[in-house]
Amino acid sequence: MWQYKTEGDVNMVSIKDLAQMTGYSVATISRVINGSPNVAEKTRLRVEDAIRNTGYYPNFLGRNLRLSSSMKILILLPTIENTFYGDIIRGAETAASAAGYQLLLGVTQNQLEIERKYIEMLQSRQVDGIILANANMDKYDLNRLAEKFPVTLLAHTVEGANVSSVSIDNVSAAYDAVRYLISLGHRKLGIIIRIPPPPGKPAFLKHSLTPVSPAVQTGLFVRNLNFPVVRKPVKK
Repeated sequence: MWQYKTEGDVNMVSIKDLAQMTGYSVATISRVINGSPNVAEKTRLRVEDAIRNTGYYPNFLGRNLRLSSSMKILILLPTIENTFYGDIIRGAETAASAAGYQLLLGVTQNQLEIERKYIEMLQSRQVDGIILANANMDKYDLNRLAEKFPVTLLAHTVEGANVSSVSIDNVSAAYDAVRYLISLGHRKLGIIIRIPPPPGKPAFLKHSLTPVSPAVQTGLFVRNLNFPVVRKPVKK
């Protein structure tokens, strides 16, 4: 089976329909799809061009109607250099395995185009659900996707997106961290954050401390990007 996408809906068509559209036999279309070398170059290019222009993509589970699930879950991370995701992957793998599922990992490099390529695995039923860390899609795309497929946001939320999410309370966590350092007698504190303002600000204010801009630095939680930020001197 093949799927093609239309605005606001996903329709199912067969390879027979695709063959009728291009003028080639079902066998020829099938050979092109499966990468068979026994296809004339002109024919292959014409079929591939038709598939690309109409937005078709294969539904692998449609080839076996007895299967109702791929028993696979895809988790998308922006990077694998952040050790924060290591524990998350281990936990997700343990939970997935206990439920009889396999966990697949994809890295988007924070690029929407790469993210959309992985999303096609969900749309073509190669995976049953997807976990997105730092999704690049906006709330509209997320809502449309979540209407048809299981989608969960990881370690963040997207305002206006009606999508399940698993995250931590950054404000409370930062408050506890700042409060602990203050209890040790420290008053000149620095913080490296991904997006301002600093989540620990309430703790600063409660103890009559005002965060100053030199002590607040912004950087990605990636090894090769964070080091220059960490090493940047802060004026006393």
